[in-house]
Amino acid sequence: MTKKRGVLIGSPSVLRGKARFGPAISKYHQSRVAEIVTFQPGATYELGDLKLEATPTQHSEPTTFGLKFRSRAGTIGYTNDTQYFDGLAKHFKGVRVLIANITRPLGMRIQWHLCSDDFIAILKQVRPELAVMVHMGMLFLRHHPEKEAARIKSETGVKTLPGYAGLRVNIDEEIKVKRPAKQPSLEAFVKPQERFVGAE
Repeated sequence: MTKKRGVLIGSPSVLRGKARFGPAISKYHQSRVAEIVTFQPGATYELGDLKLEATPTQHSEPTTFGLKFRSRAGTIGYTNDTQYFDGLAKHFKGVRVLIANITRPLGMRIQWHLCSDDFIAILKQVRPELAVMVHMGMLFLRHHPEKEAARIKSETGVKTLPGYAGLRVNIDEEIKVKRPAKQPSLEAFVKPQERFVGAE
């Protein structure tokens, strides 16, 4: 923190606070960067060869946004937390990789969040080369992420992976996925007495 450098990009609630949300970063820490950019859907920012674009969401936090990262190798999309809405998929048309917050498996949707069936509907419209599920909730202990990913691939034809620590995706002419030598499971982070009855 001895030099002012770097760019901090955030939503209005994160940077300034809005209603009951935020601010999430102190004025002091905001004062230590060279540039602060307030992002909202439709906003863009160029950082070297990378271009960032904010996409719309529908979430309880009204200033939340998704992202597209455009690079020479192609575009990566990230939904962030959002519920499904008409037109969501169109904002990710043309992405090579789509990363999505999938909180619940199957059709077990809850307000403000996506479930696997929502993701299937999105992937059928977007058709990326690779889809990655992140932000998976506790119900994925019953409906294992790898099985859900296989079901999504079967329904859409899109290679789908659950995200986990150590997963690397390299985008070049072809997309290569590098997995860690030992892949952790969600159950590894849950105490036996807290597991769902009947979960394997």
